[in-house]
Amino acid sequence: MFLDANGFLRCGRRIHNAPLADSAKFPYLLPPNHPFTALIVYEGHRKQLHSGVNAVVALLRQSFWITAIRQYVRKLLSPCVSCRKVEGTAFRAPDPAPLPKLRVQETTPFSATGVDFTGSLYVRSENGVTNSYICLFTCAVIRAVHLEVVSDLSEESFLQSFRRFSSRRSLPCHTISNNASTSLASAETLNDLFQSPSLKEQFSRQGAEWKFIPKRASWYGSFWERLIGLMKKAIKEDTWQGICHTDRTPNTHR
Repeated sequence: MFLDANGFLRCGRRIHNAPLADSAKFPYLLPPNHPFTALIVYEGHRKQLHSGVNAVVALLRQSFWITAIRQYVRKLLSPCVSCRKVEGTAFRAPDPAPLPKLRVQETTPFSATGVDFTGSLYVRSENGVTNSYICLFTCAVIRAVHLEVVSDLSEESFLQSFRRFSSRRSLPCHTISNNASTSLASAETLNDLFQSPSLKEQFSRQGAEWKFIPKRASWYGSFWERLIGLMKKAIKEDTWQGICHTDRTPNTHR
């Protein structure tokens, strides 16, 4: 170390003959834990556009020498709000809540049923290609699946599919669905239907009830959303295998 012509303390390094500026060959010696040194570090951090510790240290060592510089820079940059916004750890999701009682109690199949629709599927018929949908009914306990093909997402089509499902699997005590407009309209119609004198006594014995998951919370219906994905995958694979089998079948009608 030596004093320069201006009285500043510099570090004497072994790169006197290097083609560098004097500030790089003989950097200024700065003490750690000093307000002026902290200002130098903050300025370098700003020039590096809030880069990491290594980038700031590399910039500072071109002009200054700070003892224990890496630990000192890391200490000063750790409270930086801008860096925390970018490099901060993601929010840790809380542990999932216990499953509701209707999904774990021992009951008959389809006593608690989840309902959902698939996306539009193209079906080839004699009249050409048309759009159809599949209404999926799944048991919330044993994961049994019942599928109904519907022509559209109207209330009437869904009620017909629900009637066919109830005729084969019995009327569910609890029906769970998302907050789609079709389900909301159908639920209102079913509630009006259940209030009729002829059916009220019969349905009241079974305690039929329609429930909706919270709005904008599709993960509440994960037990039927997963089955929707598996069903669509199975349909695509079966369709593809059918196409390949048709292409490989020799033409015997000549």
